[in-house]
Amino acid sequence: MSSVLSSPADVHVSRHAEFLKIKKFASLDGLRCFSILAVIWHHATEIGKGFLGVQIFFAISGFLITTLLLRERRKFGEISLPKFYARRSLRIFPLYYAVLLVYVVLVFATQRHTQAGMEFFHNLPFFATYTSNWFVPLGAQVIFYYSWSLATEEQFYLVVPSLEKYFRSFAVPALLVALALHTASGFFPLGIVIAKISAPLVLGVLAAHALDNPISFKYIAAITYPRACSLLWLAAVMILAWINAHELPLSIAMTCLVVSSVIRPDHALAWFFDWEPFQSIGRVSYGMYMLHQLCLGFLRKAAPLPPIALFGCGSVITYFVAQASFRWYESVFLRMKERFSHQG
Repeated sequence: MSSVLSSPADVHVSRHAEFLKIKKFASLDGLRCFSILAVIWHHATEIGKGFLGVQIFFAISGFLITTLLLRERRKFGEISLPKFYARRSLRIFPLYYAVLLVYVVLVFATQRHTQAGMEFFHNLPFFATYTSNWFVPLGAQVIFYYSWSLATEEQFYLVVPSLEKYFRSFAVPALLVALALHTASGFFPLGIVIAKISAPLVLGVLAAHALDNPISFKYIAAITYPRACSLLWLAAVMILAWINAHELPLSIAMTCLVVSSVIRPDHALAWFFDWEPFQSIGRVSYGMYMLHQLCLGFLRKAAPLPPIALFGCGSVITYFVAQASFRWYESVFLRMKERFSHQG
């Protein structure tokens, strides 16, 4: 009996077909857990490079949102921008503006006559319009400064879905130009809008296109499909962060970590990212990001703790507050998203 060996082309076709069938990228919640705990570690201890967890969030968002848009177009023949924006608004706006309102009340009650309080109210229009990444300086002394990342995400949501809908094959070249301009802005003044483009977000979008296309799939699969790749790319992210590598190679490594975590369900870190406690944290990571500074601030005032203890206690409290928010507040709006699912 003769045996027929699959050609490399057949292998890539099979792997691509398997990837397109994946409906839920389970490991992304575990990766979100890793990212949010890194952010809380940074804000609680100011040790290391935990702030880079936000950049991993960006890479996840760029990849996941674009993948969903491309699959929507393949299935229904079009991308519905009104439905997309309705779904995103119901996911992001209720908690964001609720937390912003809490800050308004707290700052007015306790700090309205201080320099920090007056600066907060001066910056309030930028917080409310998701433009704080352009106009509000970063720094722990600036109240609600961490909203810069939400501003970056919202600007991404505003631009990229329209690119995908109206530019189609020109979307990738346009994003490559934007990435090149952003990289050049590190050497030449090209304006705040260019400077604040997120490289991981753009690379996440490009990775989604590369995986969606059967031809480019085989090239990105070469460096992300082997089972050990997720572990290797995590190590690369940590090493590049440790040596203060340039934003672009670090962003590429982060994007490859995201891709290697979704391209096959049994990747090397699946046992870690898919562990239910980490999945649970990842599912409420948005709420934890929005609420963690309030929880850390409460702990600092209630019971001064050493940094590592502050991180531990703050993470636990933030998780339970975020769970409560998700169950009794955010879920009310999330159930409304079903009205805006694309039914063809």
